[in-house]
Amino acid sequence: MGARLGEANTLKALGDVLQFLDQRQEALDRYDQALRIYREVGARLGEANTLKALGDVLQFLDQRQEALDRYDQALRIYREVGARLGKPIR
Repeated sequence: MGARLGEANTLKALGDVLQFLDQRQEALDRYDQALRIYREVGARLGEANTLKALGDVLQFLDQRQEALDRYDQALRIYREVGARLGKPIR
């Protein structure tokens, strides 16, 4: 699982950089790849963080309903895993 998780983390990071460079379609592609791997390995927090990032890009692309869908999915996962800003997950 470690190598696959590292691959997903790197794809997510690439998506973040591409988003910053306004290469949003490429960012979406990397985020989609990362999301598939996070789901494959069961990394729920990575999945939620990537769904949130996808929502951010979709919002910039004026695909607001799709962005809302991704944000809703991310929120459900954050709540499932007990993620709270500034608090460790237990």
